[in-house]
Amino acid sequence: MSQISTVRDTTTARLVDEGATTVPGAALLGSLDGAAWAELAAQWEDLPRDEHLADGGEWRQRRHGLLRARPAGHQGYVLEPLPAAPFQQSADLIPLYGGKARTFAPIDEGALGGPALRTLLQHDLELVARAEGERRPWRIQLHMIRVLASASEQIAPAPEGRHSDGHAYVAMHLIGRERCEGGVSRIYTAGSKVPFLITTMTAALDTVVIDDRRVEHEVTPITTSEETATRDLLLVDFDPDPEG
Repeated sequence: MSQISTVRDTTTARLVDEGATTVPGAALLGSLDGAAWAELAAQWEDLPRDEHLADGGEWRQRRHGLLRARPAGHQGYVLEPLPAAPFQQSADLIPLYGGKARTFAPIDEGALGGPALRTLLQHDLELVARAEGERRPWRIQLHMIRVLASASEQIAPAPEGRHSDGHAYVAMHLIGRERCEGGVSRIYTAGSKVPFLITTMTAALDTVVIDDRRVEHEVTPITTSEETATRDLLLVDFDPDPEG
């Protein structure tokens, strides 16, 4: 593990002091090659149905992938694809799925190695490293998610409601949203009834990063007055690497 500068920017300070922070999408988009970003965003046009929705619905599409991130000194992190594996969460934290292992369609290894995704993950990893005070190995889970809504529907992107996911950190990157209203993210200190952070991600790569050990989060339903609407999200879960 390598030490990093202890100088804290505002984004890092909010994550350390409050347990959550936001990053404007423009700040991330500016670091990405336009063609590479378009290639990454196109991945959301090829997501199969999430077969594990508790209500049996067809309103969410999803892929899942795994990476290992190892510190590489001042060069950031080396990212290594890991074999596909089921996704499982504690029933104590997420009662909705009863602690069952859920298997989703895998993210293609070529997509996992794409330049835009790798650049985005390096940003996330450096923010987490600044919050931790050092670079350390992480096991990363990636979720490509599309939520669909049609006229007169109210679709909850996270039907589990207010919750923690059981990870160390979670980064939520908006890939895009079309013709939808709502989808307001609310972040709470554990036990508090009032959110300390309320934000609506509307622009590409608008981002919320949370310390999942300290806060709880939820997102309000999305609606649309049009025939259909979509909300595309990349979720990135960070857990200490057991082999690190």
